[in-house]
Amino acid sequence: MAASCETIHLLRKIFSEKVKYLDRVLLVLGLDGAGESSIIHAVSTNTTKSSSAPTHGFNSAQILHQGLWIELLEVGGSQNLRTYWNQYLKNGHIIVFVVDSTDSKRIHLARQELHWLLHEAPDLQLMVLAISRYK
Repeated sequence: MAASCETIHLLRKIFSEKVKYLDRVLLVLGLDGAGESSIIHAVSTNTTKSSSAPTHGFNSAQILHQGLWIELLEVGGSQNLRTYWNQYLKNGHIIVFVVDSTDSKRIHLARQELHWLLHEAPDLQLMVLAISRYK
Protein backbone atom coordinates (compact mmCIF):
# COMPACT_ATOMS: atom_id res chain seq x y z
CA MET A 1 0.00 0.00 0.00
CA ALA A 2 1.36 3.38 -0.87
CA ALA A 3 0.12 6.33 1.15
CA SER A 4 -1.23 8.93 -1.19
CA CYS A 5 0.15 12.43 -1.43
CA GLU A 6 -3.23 13.65 -0.20
CA THR A 7 -2.89 11.59 3.00
CA ILE A 8 0.60 12.90 3.69
CA HIS A 9 -0.53 16.48 2.97
CA LEU A 10 -3.55 16.07 5.28
CA LEU A 11 -1.44 14.78 8.17
CA ARG A 12 1.09 17.58 7.73
CA LYS A 13 -1.78 20.08 7.69
CA ILE A 14 -3.06 18.68 11.00
CA PHE A 15 0.41 19.13 12.46
CA SER A 16 0.62 22.75 11.38
CA GLU A 17 -2.97 23.86 12.07
CA LYS A 18 -4.37 21.83 14.97
CA VAL A 19 -1.31 20.86 16.96
CA LYS A 20 0.01 24.08 18.44
CA TYR A 21 1.98 22.57 21.31
CA LEU A 22 5.27 20.83 21.85
CA ASP A 23 5.79 17.11 22.19
CA ARG A 24 2.59 15.54 20.90
CA VAL A 25 1.82 11.85 20.52
CA LEU A 26 -0.31 10.63 17.63
CA LEU A 27 -1.64 7.13 18.17
CA VAL A 28 -1.90 5.41 14.79
CA LEU A 29 -4.36 2.57 15.30
CA GLY A 30 -6.45 0.22 13.19
CA LEU A 31 -7.00 -3.45 12.49
CA ASP A 32 -3.98 -5.46 11.42
CA GLY A 33 -3.10 -4.89 7.78
CA ALA A 34 -5.03 -1.63 7.43
CA GLY A 35 -1.94 0.44 6.58
CA GLU A 36 -0.82 2.04 9.84
CA SER A 37 2.87 1.23 9.31
CA SER A 38 2.75 2.60 5.77
CA ILE A 39 1.24 5.86 7.04
CA ILE A 40 3.98 6.22 9.67
CA HIS A 41 6.64 5.49 7.07
CA ALA A 42 5.19 7.98 4.58
CA VAL A 43 4.83 10.80 7.09
CA SER A 44 8.20 10.29 8.75
CA THR A 45 10.28 9.81 5.59
CA ASN A 46 8.18 11.68 3.02
CA THR A 47 8.42 8.57 0.83
CA THR A 48 6.08 5.68 0.13
CA LYS A 49 6.61 1.97 -0.13
CA SER A 50 4.48 -0.60 -1.86
CA SER A 51 3.99 -2.93 1.10
CA SER A 52 5.00 -3.72 4.65
CA ALA A 53 4.54 -6.62 7.03
CA PRO A 54 1.91 -6.32 9.77
CA THR A 55 3.21 -4.89 13.03
CA HIS A 56 3.72 -7.59 15.66
CA GLY A 57 4.04 -5.24 18.60
CA PHE A 58 4.84 -1.56 18.33
CA ASN A 59 6.15 0.83 15.72
CA SER A 60 7.09 4.46 16.20
CA ALA A 61 8.73 7.37 14.51
CA GLN A 62 9.51 10.88 15.68
CA ILE A 63 9.40 13.88 13.42
CA LEU A 64 10.27 17.51 13.88
CA HIS A 65 7.80 19.72 12.03
CA GLN A 66 7.94 23.51 12.33
CA GLY A 67 9.59 23.27 15.74
CA LEU A 68 7.18 20.63 17.07
CA TRP A 69 8.34 17.18 18.12
CA ILE A 70 5.66 14.71 17.15
CA GLU A 71 5.75 11.02 17.94
CA LEU A 72 3.76 8.68 15.73
CA LEU A 73 3.05 5.55 17.77
CA GLU A 74 1.46 2.42 16.35
CA VAL A 75 0.29 -0.41 18.56
CA GLY A 76 -0.37 -3.45 16.38
CA GLY A 77 -3.93 -4.14 15.31
CA SER A 78 -4.14 -7.91 15.75
CA GLN A 79 -6.77 -9.11 18.19
CA ASN A 80 -4.28 -9.83 20.99
CA LEU A 81 -2.51 -6.46 20.59
CA ARG A 82 -5.72 -4.39 20.52
CA THR A 83 -6.10 -5.21 24.22
CA TYR A 84 -3.10 -2.92 24.85
CA TRP A 85 -4.56 0.13 23.07
CA ASN A 86 -6.20 1.49 26.20
CA GLN A 87 -2.83 1.63 27.98
CA TYR A 88 -1.62 4.21 25.45
CA LEU A 89 -4.74 6.39 25.26
CA LYS A 90 -3.82 8.42 28.36
CA ASN A 91 -0.52 9.49 26.75
CA GLY A 92 -1.95 10.24 23.32
CA HIS A 93 -3.15 13.56 21.98
CA ILE A 94 -4.69 12.50 18.67
CA ILE A 95 -5.95 9.15 17.40
CA VAL A 96 -5.36 8.46 13.72
CA PHE A 97 -7.61 5.46 13.01
CA VAL A 98 -6.76 3.69 9.77
CA VAL A 99 -9.37 1.59 7.97
CA ASP A 100 -8.85 -0.63 4.94
CA SER A 101 -11.98 0.38 3.05
CA THR A 102 -11.70 -2.65 0.76
CA ASP A 103 -11.82 -5.15 3.65
CA SER A 104 -15.58 -5.65 3.60
CA LYS A 105 -15.35 -8.72 5.86
CA ARG A 106 -13.88 -6.69 8.73
CA ILE A 107 -15.35 -3.21 8.24
CA HIS A 108 -17.91 -3.92 10.97
CA LEU A 109 -15.13 -4.97 13.37
CA ALA A 110 -13.19 -1.79 12.53
CA ARG A 111 -16.31 0.23 13.34
CA GLN A 112 -16.69 -1.58 16.68
CA GLU A 113 -13.07 -0.89 17.60
CA LEU A 114 -13.40 2.77 16.61
CA HIS A 115 -16.54 3.15 18.74
CA TRP A 116 -14.72 1.51 21.66
CA LEU A 117 -11.84 3.99 21.28
CA LEU A 118 -14.29 6.92 21.22
CA HIS A 119 -15.92 5.61 24.38
CA GLU A 120 -12.59 5.07 26.18
CA ALA A 121 -11.03 8.39 25.13
CA PRO A 122 -13.82 10.86 24.29
CA ASP A 123 -11.56 13.89 24.70
CA LEU A 124 -8.89 12.87 22.19
CA GLN A 125 -9.02 14.40 18.75
CA LEU A 126 -9.75 11.86 16.05
CA MET A 127 -8.83 11.49 12.41
CA VAL A 128 -10.12 8.52 10.39
CA LEU A 129 -8.22 7.51 7.27
CA ALA A 130 -10.02 5.15 4.90
CA ILE A 131 -7.35 3.54 2.77
CA SER A 132 -8.05 1.66 -0.47
CA ARG A 133 -5.69 -1.27 -0.55
CA TYR A 134 -5.39 -3.31 -3.70
CA LYS A 135 -4.26 -6.77 -2.68
